[in-house]
Amino acid sequence: MMPLVGFIAFVVYLLASASAQTVPDCTKNNRWAPGYLPELPMIRENFFHTIDKIKKGMRYSCYLEKLAHNLVKEPLECIGSPYKITFADGPTNLIKLGKIVNGWKDQLTNMGRVREFGCNLLQFGDKHRVACVYK
Repeated sequence: MMPLVGFIAFVVYLLASASAQTVPDCTKNNRWAPGYLPELPMIRENFFHTIDKIKKGMRYSCYLEKLAHNLVKEPLECIGSPYKITFADGPTNLIKLGKIVNGWKDQLTNMGRVREFGCNLLQFGDKHRVACVYK
Protein backbone atom coordinates (compact mmCIF):
# COMPACT_ATOMS: atom_id res chain seq x y z
CA MET A 1 0.00 0.00 0.00
CA MET A 2 2.88 2.37 0.73
CA PRO A 3 4.13 2.50 -2.89
CA LEU A 4 0.65 3.64 -4.03
CA VAL A 5 0.64 6.51 -1.51
CA GLY A 6 4.12 7.51 -2.68
CA PHE A 7 3.01 7.40 -6.32
CA ILE A 8 -0.05 9.57 -5.61
CA ALA A 9 2.10 12.07 -3.71
CA PHE A 10 4.51 12.20 -6.66
CA VAL A 11 1.67 12.82 -9.16
CA VAL A 12 0.25 15.62 -6.97
CA TYR A 13 3.74 17.16 -6.78
CA LEU A 14 4.13 17.04 -10.58
CA LEU A 15 0.73 18.63 -11.15
CA ALA A 16 1.44 21.40 -8.66
CA SER A 17 4.85 22.17 -10.13
CA ALA A 18 3.48 22.19 -13.69
CA SER A 19 0.75 24.68 -12.83
CA ALA A 20 3.06 26.91 -10.79
CA GLN A 21 5.40 27.96 -13.58
CA THR A 22 8.04 30.40 -12.48
CA VAL A 23 8.67 33.65 -14.27
CA PRO A 24 12.32 34.03 -15.30
CA ASP A 25 14.53 36.77 -13.89
CA CYS A 26 15.41 38.48 -17.16
CA THR A 27 17.79 40.92 -15.48
CA LYS A 28 19.83 38.24 -13.68
CA ASN A 29 22.74 38.39 -16.13
CA ASN A 30 21.70 41.64 -17.84
CA ARG A 31 21.03 43.88 -14.83
CA TRP A 32 21.29 47.18 -16.72
CA ALA A 33 20.96 45.94 -20.28
CA PRO A 34 18.60 48.08 -22.36
CA GLY A 35 15.36 46.39 -23.26
CA TYR A 36 14.59 44.54 -20.03
CA LEU A 37 12.13 45.61 -17.36
CA PRO A 38 14.54 47.18 -14.86
CA GLU A 39 14.53 45.60 -11.40
CA LEU A 40 10.76 45.17 -11.38
CA PRO A 41 10.08 41.43 -11.21
CA MET A 42 6.60 42.07 -9.84
CA ILE A 43 5.59 43.74 -13.12
CA ARG A 44 6.86 40.72 -15.10
CA GLU A 45 4.97 38.37 -12.76
CA ASN A 46 1.84 40.52 -13.01
CA PHE A 47 1.97 40.31 -16.83
CA PHE A 48 2.50 36.55 -16.66
CA HIS A 49 -0.30 35.76 -14.22
CA THR A 50 -2.81 38.12 -15.88
CA ILE A 51 -2.16 36.72 -19.37
CA ASP A 52 -2.13 33.15 -18.03
CA LYS A 53 -5.69 33.63 -16.76
CA ILE A 54 -6.80 34.36 -20.34
CA LYS A 55 -4.49 32.07 -22.33
CA LYS A 56 -3.27 29.09 -20.31
CA GLY A 57 0.03 27.32 -20.77
CA MET A 58 2.09 30.28 -21.97
CA ARG A 59 5.78 30.66 -21.05
CA TYR A 60 7.40 34.00 -20.32
CA SER A 61 10.35 34.80 -22.60
CA CYS A 62 13.12 37.26 -21.77
CA TYR A 63 13.98 37.43 -25.48
CA LEU A 64 10.41 38.51 -26.33
CA GLU A 65 10.49 41.01 -23.44
CA LYS A 66 13.51 42.60 -25.11
CA LEU A 67 11.68 42.65 -28.48
CA ALA A 68 8.70 44.32 -26.78
CA HIS A 69 11.10 47.09 -25.76
CA ASN A 70 11.30 48.02 -29.47
CA LEU A 71 7.54 48.60 -29.43
CA VAL A 72 7.43 50.83 -26.36
CA LYS A 73 10.38 53.11 -26.97
CA GLU A 74 10.33 56.33 -28.92
CA PRO A 75 10.58 56.17 -31.86
CA LEU A 76 8.58 52.99 -32.25
CA GLU A 77 10.41 50.22 -34.15
CA CYS A 78 8.91 47.41 -36.20
CA ILE A 79 9.78 43.84 -35.17
CA GLY A 80 8.26 41.99 -38.15
CA SER A 81 6.74 38.52 -38.39
CA PRO A 82 6.34 35.76 -37.10
CA TYR A 83 5.45 37.72 -33.99
CA LYS A 84 2.05 38.88 -32.81
CA ILE A 85 1.70 41.95 -30.63
CA THR A 86 -0.64 43.73 -28.26
CA PHE A 87 -0.06 47.27 -27.00
CA ALA A 88 -1.72 50.15 -25.20
CA ASP A 89 -0.96 53.80 -24.46
CA GLY A 90 -2.26 55.93 -21.64
CA PRO A 91 -1.53 58.51 -18.96
CA THR A 92 1.23 57.55 -16.51
CA ASN A 93 -0.93 57.95 -13.43
CA LEU A 94 -3.31 55.21 -14.67
CA ILE A 95 -1.08 52.17 -15.37
CA LYS A 96 -3.40 49.31 -14.45
CA LEU A 97 -1.82 46.23 -16.02
CA GLY A 98 -4.75 43.96 -15.16
CA LYS A 99 -7.21 46.26 -16.90
CA ILE A 100 -4.90 46.73 -19.90
CA VAL A 101 -4.37 42.98 -20.40
CA ASN A 102 -8.07 42.23 -19.91
CA GLY A 103 -8.71 44.72 -22.72
CA TRP A 104 -6.63 42.43 -24.94
CA LYS A 105 -8.75 39.36 -24.11
CA ASP A 106 -10.32 38.99 -27.58
CA GLN A 107 -6.96 39.43 -29.31
CA LEU A 108 -5.32 36.87 -27.02
CA THR A 109 -8.02 34.23 -27.43
CA ASN A 110 -7.96 34.64 -31.24
CA MET A 111 -4.17 34.40 -31.62
CA GLY A 112 -4.14 30.69 -32.26
CA ARG A 113 -0.97 28.76 -31.45
CA VAL A 114 1.29 31.03 -29.49
CA ARG A 115 3.31 29.45 -26.70
CA GLU A 116 5.49 32.20 -25.29
CA PHE A 117 5.40 35.92 -24.71
CA GLY A 118 7.31 38.83 -23.24
CA CYS A 119 6.11 42.28 -22.26
CA ASN A 120 7.61 45.68 -21.65
CA LEU A 121 6.51 49.05 -20.40
CA LEU A 122 7.88 52.56 -20.76
CA GLN A 123 6.93 55.77 -19.04
CA PHE A 124 7.76 58.97 -20.89
CA GLY A 125 6.63 62.37 -19.71
CA ASP A 126 3.07 62.05 -18.49
CA LYS A 127 2.30 58.98 -20.64
CA HIS A 128 3.06 55.27 -20.73
CA ARG A 129 3.13 52.56 -23.38
CA VAL A 130 2.70 48.84 -22.69
CA ALA A 131 3.43 46.14 -25.28
CA CYS A 132 3.60 42.35 -25.36
CA VAL A 133 5.11 40.18 -28.10
CA TYR A 134 3.89 36.61 -28.69
CA LYS A 135 5.36 33.71 -30.63
